[in-house]
Amino acid sequence: MGIDCLDFSHRVEKEFGVRLKMDETFPVERDVKGRVVGADITAGAVVKWVEATLIKHGKAVPEDCWPRVRVCIAETVQISPEDVSLESRLIRDIGFA
Repeated sequence: MGIDCLDFSHRVEKEFGVRLKMDETFPVERDVKGRVVGADITAGAVVKWVEATLIKHGKAVPEDCWPRVRVCIAETVQISPEDVSLESRLIRDIGFA
């Protein structure tokens, strides 16, 4: 989940007007080489991460947060936003690399 994670993070920064720090990464378990291990993260977990990040940066969570995150996810891998649900897993279902 390397380059797509970075691309998605940049889309979130632009969409929500925040500057993410190096320690603000997705809440996934990684091995010593940085590879994701264990369970794949869901789009629902990602939107919660975005909401928490916005709050951490002193920003209000917009009512349309999920639709905007959904578009960021879809554009990262060039699929339709309708193909992304809260239960979609980024790697297995969406195709993040």
